[in-house]
Amino acid sequence: MPRSHIAAREIRGVLVVALVAVLIVWLFGKLNDDRAEAKAQRESLQTTTSVATTTSSTTTTIVDIEERLCNISETFRADLASLPARLLTPSGSQLATDLPIDIGFAPVEGETPTVEAPPRIIDPERIDPVASGLLGDPQRIALGFYSAASALRLGLIDADFDASSDYLADLIDVADRYAWDVAVIAQSNVADRWTALTTQPPVGVENSLDYIEETCGIAIGAGFVYREPAPELPVLEQVFVPTEIDPSVDPAARNRSPDE
Repeated sequence: MPRSHIAAREIRGVLVVALVAVLIVWLFGKLNDDRAEAKAQRESLQTTTSVATTTSSTTTTIVDIEERLCNISETFRADLASLPARLLTPSGSQLATDLPIDIGFAPVEGETPTVEAPPRIIDPERIDPVASGLLGDPQRIALGFYSAASALRLGLIDADFDASSDYLADLIDVADRYAWDVAVIAQSNVADRWTALTTQPPVGVENSLDYIEETCGIAIGAGFVYREPAPELPVLEQVFVPTEIDPSVDPAARNRSPDE
């Protein structure tokens, strides 16, 4: 066979081998591209699933926190109800009440009460608040509850739980210094602070109790908020002292001639 034919055959063989090699490389590259696309799709699906799971977890966490609030609120209500409370005068005599006193009582519409809330305003000269069980233990129990509720982090209502906790902590701090003797406190250098704490409405208490009732269906009264009558402010009488009117501000004087 002529050498030219042999060379042509060899060239064709090389071309075939080269074409096959190119096809193999192309198929390998196509396969890798398909694998990469499939991997990207799997990762996308995994990301979507993870987001859904996270959302569900967050919702569950919020529910768990509210359930925790309801649990400690129920305990708080029971603790207030268990406190012995009666109205005793400074001399030890007991004042009659229509129903037993429940520190945490809040009236529920349509229900006949079997207990009553403590007086909203306590006059220490007529009622001994500590001996009556209205001052001391109720505030300590309330502080424990509000401290626990503040740590739950429920949202915007946190500000009311925090404010209530701060108010109770301030009142207890003052009372502890003088062994909860209101007569001694009234004569001390913190008398003005005590007056402010026991006469001004505490920020946050009402809103927090409303939130508990709406969220948990537990009605808790604010009988643990100790109130004293506000001091009477002196009435200032207006004193009128006649003075000569400055002609520069008196229209009649400006229009009056010098001869008048």
